[in-house]
Amino acid sequence: HHTHHTRQHNNNKDTWQTTNQPTKQTNKPNKQREKRNMTDIQAWWNGVPPVTKWLFSLSCGFTLLINFGILPAGPFVYEPSMIIHKFQVWRLLTSLFIWKLGFNFIVQMIFLVRHSQQLEQGEFLGRTADYLWLLCVTLPFLWVGGWLMNLMLLGSSFISMLLYIWSKQYPNIQMSFMFGIKFESKYLPWVLLGFHVLLGGSPWADLLGILVGHLYWFVSMVVPRTHGMTLIRTPEWVKRWIPNTGTAGIAGLHGGFQQIIPPHQQPPAAHQQPPRGYNWGQGNALGGN
Repeated sequence: HHTHHTRQHNNNKDTWQTTNQPTKQTNKPNKQREKRNMTDIQAWWNGVPPVTKWLFSLSCGFTLLINFGILPAGPFVYEPSMIIHKFQVWRLLTSLFIWKLGFNFIVQMIFLVRHSQQLEQGEFLGRTADYLWLLCVTLPFLWVGGWLMNLMLLGSSFISMLLYIWSKQYPNIQMSFMFGIKFESKYLPWVLLGFHVLLGGSPWADLLGILVGHLYWFVSMVVPRTHGMTLIRTPEWVKRWIPNTGTAGIAGLHGGFQQIIPPHQQPPAAHQQPPRGYNWGQGNALGGN
């Protein structure tokens, strides 16, 4: 009986060792995977250029603080009467960064980071001051349009404007949206407008962004080519404040964001393609079809 008990005790010990040893082995790869993921996220964040990084951070910060009740929404939405009579000028900017938490917010942030980064590291490669000045000259038109349309939140108009300018820079990229809808990138702002209407939203905010984006593109891109006049020029004091370095950010999460060579800098013989369109829910490299 003592021998049987000893054998059973040894068997139990062996069973305990064999069942627990793989756990020790699997914990190590899990920790390595977590560490690698954190490194990837940090590399992606370091690769986001400065203006895009600030736009994304402010949008997430204000949205989370207001939706979780830490800050009230009232003092930060767009109300021209409060700006004029009470001098609450901060509303001009905070109204750009407030969203209702939900699926639409996630979609908008993906489009903001992806396409603003492509502009900042593409057409505005190494020209942070010029990209910032783009925002400065377009915002007054958004404010006037928001006043005329009685809009209290201007974030949707702001992102729609950036997407329109991006679509003019890269008009012929094959893109795919939800449910496998395929289209060329020049139609992206209109596809997004239809998407918002399907979600029960109003088209006016997106239409305002498209209108302001078209106005900027026409004045900054078309007029200089057709009439030889440069109507939008970044002031020297802005360039002194934010020097144009001529360098751009580093590629990010698994190559999800690649530095884009501006079209006028690409060799004619090399049929390089700008980033592929939005692949829903994936962080694939933005290159090639």
